[in-house]
Amino acid sequence: MQKTLPKGWKWVKLGDVIQIDKGKKMELLESYGENLTPYIGIDNLRTNQYATFTKDTNGLLCIETALLIALDGANAGTIGYGLKGYVGSTIARLRPVEESITKY
Repeated sequence: MQKTLPKGWKWVKLGDVIQIDKGKKMELLESYGENLTPYIGIDNLRTNQYATFTKDTNGLLCIETALLIALDGANAGTIGYGLKGYVGSTIARLRPVEESITKY
């Protein structure tokens, strides 16, 4: 049963307004050093603290305004916000599709 929306609203597919990009596995280091970037894993979604870093630059970069969500396992659905770094392989970055901001 479809619910009634407020006047001026309309139903759209989530994929039309949100871009979902999956992170990837990268080479990790457990101490911070020059030219290293934080690596965001599931634990970071809970603590907002960085414990691992990478010198690899071939990953999915996240800025503080992106919403992150764990994709699989017992932690699926755990979300994070306000993190900056490379997104881990079990996490997805969600961002608004630019043209959708004014289209809908």
